[in-house]
Amino acid sequence: MEVVPGLLLDPPTLLLSVAVMGFLLAAASFTFAGTLGAQNSGLEDWGIAMLAMGGGFLLFFARGHAPLFLSLLIANVLIIAASSYGLIGHARLFDVEPPWLTIAIVSSFGMSGLMAVYFLGAPRQVGIFTVSLAWAIPVGLTAVTILRNINRNSPRMAWLACAAAAVAATLAAVHAITAISQEAPTTLIKAKPLPIVSAIMGAVFAVTLSMSFFTLLGERRQRETIASLRRDGLTGLLTRLAFFELARELDELKVPKVYSVVMVDIDFFKKVNDTYGHTGGDMVLAHAGRLIGSSVRISDIAGRYGGEEFCILLHECDEAEAREFARRLVVEAAKQRVRLRDGREVTYTLSAGYAHRRLTIQASGRPEEIDDVIARADEALYSAKRAGRNQALGPPPDIQVLQVAT
Repeated sequence: MEVVPGLLLDPPTLLLSVAVMGFLLAAASFTFAGTLGAQNSGLEDWGIAMLAMGGGFLLFFARGHAPLFLSLLIANVLIIAASSYGLIGHARLFDVEPPWLTIAIVSSFGMSGLMAVYFLGAPRQVGIFTVSLAWAIPVGLTAVTILRNINRNSPRMAWLACAAAAVAATLAAVHAITAISQEAPTTLIKAKPLPIVSAIMGAVFAVTLSMSFFTLLGERRQRETIASLRRDGLTGLLTRLAFFELARELDELKVPKVYSVVMVDIDFFKKVNDTYGHTGGDMVLAHAGRLIGSSVRISDIAGRYGGEEFCILLHECDEAEAREFARRLVVEAAKQRVRLRDGREVTYTLSAGYAHRRLTIQASGRPEEIDDVIARADEALYSAKRAGRNQALGPPPDIQVLQVAT
């Protein structure tokens, strides 16, 4: 193909260049995936896709010198695998289930044409048609997967990758259609515009999607790091700072939101530390954190307030519902058994105080804010502890004691 007068684009050189590029992208992907371990979010699958693409193009380059079994059958199998693993990698990057059934059906369809050509002597147009579609469909689904999981704040590279995948899938589909209407070439790529453009587009697709994958994965790891910093390392609940950040977002809404706050404290925690050591105390804290975390809804906010004290914001929850939640939590805690590393078992109880946000205008000129509600819930908590612990109390003047039988 003459790109400009006197300048030719040599198809074999193009094939070899794409193969080398695929191997380099695979090496980069596997290297980065190795540093991330099991949490590589599909990067290892993307590395397999690039490795398969590099291997396929290398065998295409060797056509005429390598056995037909390798340069025809295995080469096209690798190309099909590349598109399938590319889709799997992107699905895992965005934490969605890969379309396994679609992948299996499309791959089988592509393989059927190859088998017909190689073993039954069918026209090569059949193989080109099935392989091109078996490559186009997963690549098109990759574009759809990216589009569904990015937004206007996503990096431009992600949008460019989505466009590149869509164009590559379209070209592969066009290649499949044109294969039916013309004589099949004796090699994969002759010096004709469409096949060469398709190969170039494949290279652009691989580079663009690799850069996009690395960028999106980096953003994901950054989000996960920030999220982990917002979590208490021992209990898994929000840190005090993160709790107040989320709670104050509710206070700043133009339309005041109803919520209740439950303050929780582990009874006689100092005695637990003195008896079982700080390791035992940490295990009790972690257990209590898991109990609280499993008791709240997704819309609720639960955090470690400090030491052995926890704070829970129950979204759209009135005082009666807060009372029931606090009572149930105290009852469940009294049933728990924490097994220590030395085999001993520890029991613990909780005291809880709850308060409902008052939406009436306060002296500040606004409805109650989180600090005000926490102050009343904290007062109720200390009333519960003074009253004997292992119980849930509401704030004065309507204190209702819910004693847990022991």
